[in-house]
Amino acid sequence: MDDLDRYFEKRKRTDPEFAANFDEGVGQFNIGFMLRQARTKAVCDSGLGPDNLIQEGKGCRRKNIS
Repeated sequence: MDDLDRYFEKRKRTDPEFAANFDEGVGQFNIGFMLRQARTKAVCDSGLGPDNLIQEGKGCRRKNIS
């Protein structure tokens, strides 16, 4: 266990509100992380990058892709 893990464990034991919010926040972070991985995999598997999507007229604008 590293220093950061020890800090979180200590803080969760002493602050119930932090503990509840921490666990919820970690769950939300993990969902966001998995969505990002899925989007990245989908783009890599399709062989299309942002420039290809714009050039092929998919109706995408660069600011929506980035």
